[in-house]
Amino acid sequence: MSRLGSSSRSSMRAWPVDPRRRITVEYVLIAGRNDTAEDAQRLVRLLDRIPAKVNLIPLNEDPTYLPGWKRPAEEVIDRFAATHDFEGIFAIVGSYDR
Repeated sequence: MSRLGSSSRSSMRAWPVDPRRRITVEYVLIAGRNDTAEDAQRLVRLLDRIPAKVNLIPLNEDPTYLPGWKRPAEEVIDRFAATHDFEGIFAIVGSYDR
């Protein structure tokens, strides 16, 4: 998650966004890799003072290209999204075929 560097965050903060709009951040949720409460809090901190909405994308499993990587359970996805709603960051959970 630290791949969102400080220059990227600075650019996002400085971007001239209309007050009624938000910058969309795409975040792929992968079971056991970036779906914990700590990961959710880290994302909230990274987006501090950035007018953002988060599109949470549960991983679409593919045993050929992503062996061993799994989609988080629905309750984990809901808990992750609720952290952002509580912190004032609008979070959308993408719904894709499983």
